[in-house]
Amino acid sequence: MRGHRVKILGSAALAAALTAGGVPAMAQDQPAMPAPVLEGDAGTPELAAKKKEITNKLVGFKLSFDFTDAQLDDIISFCREVSGINFVIDRRVWDKYRPEELRVTIKLADVSLRTALRFVLEPRGLTMIFRDGVILVVPKETLDEELVLEIYDVKDLMTKIPDFPGPEVALTAGSEAATGVDFNAPTESTVLTDPDRLSDLIRKNVGGDSWDRVGGTSISIANGILFVVQSRRVQREVAHLVVMLRQFK
Repeated sequence: MRGHRVKILGSAALAAALTAGGVPAMAQDQPAMPAPVLEGDAGTPELAAKKKEITNKLVGFKLSFDFTDAQLDDIISFCREVSGINFVIDRRVWDKYRPEELRVTIKLADVSLRTALRFVLEPRGLTMIFRDGVILVVPKETLDEELVLEIYDVKDLMTKIPDFPGPEVALTAGSEAATGVDFNAPTESTVLTDPDRLSDLIRKNVGGDSWDRVGGTSISIANGILFVVQSRRVQREVAHLVVMLRQFK
């Protein structure tokens, strides 16, 4: 893991849906948080400024493509020359694919550089990440290997709302002249939800098989604080699920 980035998500009112043991249907229907234009950690203010500059170019720079059975590195070189962005094909791409698997035939007119590259890369299981001021072309699964730590305050999701029912009233038979009324006061109190239950809910609903497939991932809860080590993609899903659960008060 390259490093830990920490973010605290504030607490809100209880999401009662946790007690049902699954994600409510309305939460499942909510759109996921959008992915950033360019994945990758900036790290320093200088790199953050560089990443913003590159992101703006990816979105704003328009170009046309007309390639027939071209090598991937020829297309990436073309993008580098016309945009001024430093593109590098990561060695893991060459380790995974044979050269003939990376030949491209494509024709596009007046599209953003980001759109053009997505049409080139995504069908081949590739994507882009920002690293040290350049854009690396990498296999998609690489994104799940870049782990970060996120911290979420979920105290409100760990505590059930007490029902506080009214007293039970029962009529009791007395003498012929009178009847009695018994009041049975409720004894229910607030009970903490098992932390393993929330952890299991998250693992089952976000991240797919990455929890087992990617080494170094983890999830734990201590004193109402959720600690998740996962890729940025999965962290967005976790944050989205937490927000959705809080809508069910």
